[in-house]
Amino acid sequence: MAKARELRRRIKSVRNTRKITRTMELVATAKAKVTTDRVKSVVPYSQTLLGMVSALVASGARHPLLGSDAPVKKVVLFGITANRGLCGGYNSNVLRMLREALEQERAAGREVALHLAGKKGLSAMRFLRIPVAEGYTQFADKPRFEEVEAVARPLVAAFARGDVQRVDLVSCRYLSSSEQKPRRKTLLPITPPPAPKGIRVEPILHPAPAALLGELLPLVAATSLFEAFVEAAASEQVARRIAMKLATDNADEMIGDLTRTYNRARQAQITQEIAEVMGGALALS
Repeated sequence: MAKARELRRRIKSVRNTRKITRTMELVATAKAKVTTDRVKSVVPYSQTLLGMVSALVASGARHPLLGSDAPVKKVVLFGITANRGLCGGYNSNVLRMLREALEQERAAGREVALHLAGKKGLSAMRFLRIPVAEGYTQFADKPRFEEVEAVARPLVAAFARGDVQRVDLVSCRYLSSSEQKPRRKTLLPITPPPAPKGIRVEPILHPAPAALLGELLPLVAATSLFEAFVEAAASEQVARRIAMKLATDNADEMIGDLTRTYNRARQAQITQEIAEVMGGALALS
């Protein structure tokens, strides 16, 4: 009977866990819809900015944020993780790529400054005893452009002064609701795509192209960083929804297995009690 009681306690415990994971799955589903809509609205804006920069560069304008031929001696690695867990391999995949990038840059003899957003990433680096130059925990599920721009501004200024020669971004890229992959991309220097054929830049050349480029390039850097934060937030919620759905499904399967085990144990107990009663009756007859 003790085994049956223990099985009942386990079934009750798993059912309570299933309620939590199911609720978290529903919440993550709702948040994923909001965050993916933000990705769809940010990407066209970012691409339009890059198109304008490409047109200005094609006209002959130059700017320090476009890079130079100077050797790369110092690199900033900017990683984006989550403030919370329970989202599958989202954080571990980004941190693995970040550590690989850190090892590659150090092996090349470059000085590396690590900037990290997200409590999970910061706690992992503390555990690994890897120093972090700058840490950010203020970004929620819906990062605001003003917050991201405040983080991008000192990076742009340091690159323009020549204090760092490259800023690389390591984050999770949102490709679709079923595919999110960690990626490493260069934030600074800015490399605009080739200007599309047929674009004429003369109507927008007031003030001079160099002045326009000086205004647009910091905005491009901030927008690229903001896009990465938005994609990371969407990827986090999708990963959490998938993780919680798998946990709920596993809880359902465990409840089924425990229920069958409990029924067998209860049936064996009843059979044993009947056998004892019959044995006692036969002994008295």
